[in-house]
Amino acid sequence: RWISRRFWIEFVSPTPDDLVIGKWAKSFVKSEWQLKSLLETVLLSDAFWSQQNRGSLVKSPVDLVIGTIRSLQLEKAPAGQSLRIIGRLGQQLFDPPNVAGWPGGEQWIDATTLLERRRFLSAELQEISILSMMKFNPGQVTDRANPDPQDPEMDPEMDPEMDPEMTPGMSMAREMPKRVNRRDRRRLLPAVAKKYRQMWSQLGDDAMARMSKLQSWLLPLEPVGEIKDSPTIQARLGSVLLDPTYQLK
Repeated sequence: RWISRRFWIEFVSPTPDDLVIGKWAKSFVKSEWQLKSLLETVLLSDAFWSQQNRGSLVKSPVDLVIGTIRSLQLEKAPAGQSLRIIGRLGQQLFDPPNVAGWPGGEQWIDATTLLERRRFLSAELQEISILSMMKFNPGQVTDRANPDPQDPEMDPEMDPEMDPEMTPGMSMAREMPKRVNRRDRRRLLPAVAKKYRQMWSQLGDDAMARMSKLQSWLLPLEPVGEIKDSPTIQARLGSVLLDPTYQLK
């Protein structure tokens, strides 16, 4: 029952249903304690798909960062950049505060982390999109060791190195996040825009249908803010991602 309860809290809502938990526990024991079987039970349950439970959980930093990257099909997003953002949002991977793990829930969000989440969903997500287009071609990214002196964005002090103790065994040379200089940004932004236009065209036959599908795809609930009908796809997408309900799942 304890394990089944933890699965409910992780995947369904903060308030478990004892009757359903009991059924899950019996099924779990019957499967000879196979976690895969329990997960299948949870994901196929009415409780998991219930509209009543939608938007009742706060996304963890991993949910937010990796989920956004996967949703936008940024397959080549740099791991080091993602890892650094997740840590800044309060979740150092493989280094929980105690054996119980992270408290989770509403404790993921405070005045500081909320601003950092918005920063990720705006400026940093654009940079990740550009780096993903580069496909880690070293020749396409300005060398951090020899930054362009005319480009203030390449100032090493603007991009502090990660703490090696937070990422044991990681090759810092390979995983160190790279910043995008102005030249690369100007050159690759059209390619990023084209990628988003292609995604947009697949959502429906007209702009209204596409926006409706975009919201139902990314938001668990009706948006609480105004979703702007902007002229660019990136602006429309940004309006959805910055809605408070995007922080929920």
